[in-house]
Amino acid sequence: MSKIERQASNNFAAAAWILERRFPELFSRPEVQLSGSNTTNHNAPTLTISLEEARQIEEQAAPIREAARQMLEDYKRNRDGAGSLSPEVSAETVEAGQSSEPTNSEKARTQLEQYPRDRR
Repeated sequence: MSKIERQASNNFAAAAWILERRFPELFSRPEVQLSGSNTTNHNAPTLTISLEEARQIEEQAAPIREAARQMLEDYKRNRDGAGSLSPEVSAETVEAGQSSEPTNSEKARTQLEQYPRDRR
């Protein structure tokens, strides 16, 4: 032990070794222990709803489920190149300098102009 302590002033590994042994809660690597189990949790919380609540949930979910199904079909069709873009997607050609959107520098200039002069 004294040999390691003498080396600790010049050797990081020796100093680290001493710290890991003397103060393991601060300097040692945390040990992780994993255990697997194939048992079923019989105390799992359950949720009971009425038939009417189930119908309401299904009524709300049906249009969302249909929209998701349609998006997936559109994606598959467009991915394979067998179809055109869905009608919601549109594009138009904009010539340089004709954009109706302000540029970042124009946005920054506007924000600066709106900022009170006494705070600049």
